[in-house]
Amino acid sequence: MGHGFSFPDFLDGFGAGIYLLFFIMQIDLWLRRRDRKAHLFLAIASSGALIVDLTGTIIRRTEGGVSVFVAFLNLLGAAVTILSILELIGILAQYPTKRIERITEACVIPLCILTPYFPSLFMLFAFLLIGLLLSGMVKALLASRKGNRESGLIAKGFLILILCLISDILKELKLLTLPYGLPIFGFLIMFLTSAHAINERFAEVEVASRTDPLTGMKNRRGFLEAGDWAVIRARRSRIPLCVLLCDVDFFKKVNDKLGHNVGDFLLKEIASLLHRRVRGQDIVARWGGDEFILLLPDTDLDGAYYLAESIRSSVARMSFNYEGAIFSVTISIGIAEHKIGTNLEDTIALADLALYRAKEEGRNRVVC
Repeated sequence: MGHGFSFPDFLDGFGAGIYLLFFIMQIDLWLRRRDRKAHLFLAIASSGALIVDLTGTIIRRTEGGVSVFVAFLNLLGAAVTILSILELIGILAQYPTKRIERITEACVIPLCILTPYFPSLFMLFAFLLIGLLLSGMVKALLASRKGNRESGLIAKGFLILILCLISDILKELKLLTLPYGLPIFGFLIMFLTSAHAINERFAEVEVASRTDPLTGMKNRRGFLEAGDWAVIRARRSRIPLCVLLCDVDFFKKVNDKLGHNVGDFLLKEIASLLHRRVRGQDIVARWGGDEFILLLPDTDLDGAYYLAESIRSSVARMSFNYEGAIFSVTISIGIAEHKIGTNLEDTIALADLALYRAKEEGRNRVVC
């Protein structure tokens, strides 16, 4: 058994370090959010690759003269890695696993046990894993064609991994002369694309949780989170800050007379108007139903009133046309200036009181 440090030793050590790093990062992300099982399966896949790497080093340095247990661990690590990746793609692609796939997966573990005793089974084991990878790649490609971008990323990683594994098998069979470390390269690409796909998926989920699906603007949660930061900045810089709460007058009548499609159209048109009128630093959101809320940093009551009156008069002058149904509406707006030392919810409550007064006083008006 050779004890000198070689280039394969360096590659194996590098791969082991990367796999361990992936495992620590992904298990930490999963422990923070237990509902995100994609992180857990990527962590398990990384641990499996680490086992393959370490046991593979032992097998290489002993020139094949290893115990059955080490050979079993090597095969088990490969199986755990592949099966975990398949579970990951199932989560991201949102494709149910078929019964035949589960049966095939169940055959992998017995082969892990039998192959060290019957080496002739190795080719069956290897091609079974590659077959499962191909099945996963097909799922990813199908999901990608339906607009699932994250699955497309993983499909590319699958393709590179499969090519690397097939090339390594051909190398072991002495059918090709290829450099050492192709599986390490394939798994690294697979893990990198998987991590990127997971991050993109959860980033989209986070954005969706803060976005109103109808208008595309922030929802209540998104407004409050952004508003809290604006309040902190206002407190530090001692600049004024105002909240506007807008409500469409007699919106229920629009829905009852013209239909909910017209009501949705109206809300999107008003949301578009609000976006055009505010500055980049302002925060605008759909508060709920037919109510919209605006937070105006570096704006006092006079400035807020000027903007609110401009918005109110613009809506009053607009003529809406939805598939031939022409109609007009008005809005009422309540304004409150944020006081240093109070929280944002208190200011919103004051704006709500001002909006209530605007409704009581006849609607289509602005009240501070």
